[in-house]
Amino acid sequence: MRKNPIDELYFGVVTIDFNSKRLKTQNLFASWRVRHAIAVYVADKEKIKASLPNLLPLHFCFGDTQGRCEYETLFYAQEYPNTVASKVIKTDVYEMYVKPNADYLMSLVDSISEKDAKKWLKKEENGTH
Repeated sequence: MRKNPIDELYFGVVTIDFNSKRLKTQNLFASWRVRHAIAVYVADKEKIKASLPNLLPLHFCFGDTQGRCEYETLFYAQEYPNTVASKVIKTDVYEMYVKPNADYLMSLVDSISEKDAKKWLKKEENGTH
């Protein structure tokens, strides 16, 4: 399998821009929290699996997209013919995008070399990102 640099990964998600109140498309991998978690996971996968045997790799890498306001969206369900919202459904990027695409996202994570992950973490440590 071809190894991909962590900075080149792309997975588009649609979220709400709280300032403009409009939908925006963004790269899930552009999130520092996501990249950092992935880099840590890839750099030391076996140690993490051994120390956290019940934690799913998917949740380790993308868990920060769950339950954080910047990744949440509210949907208002209307019952016909009423025009008043009768139910509010709260969801987040993890439920809408990560879980349904778990296999694909983990294949992207697995496409990152350990060397590249360590290099990314070193740049982060030095503040050169």
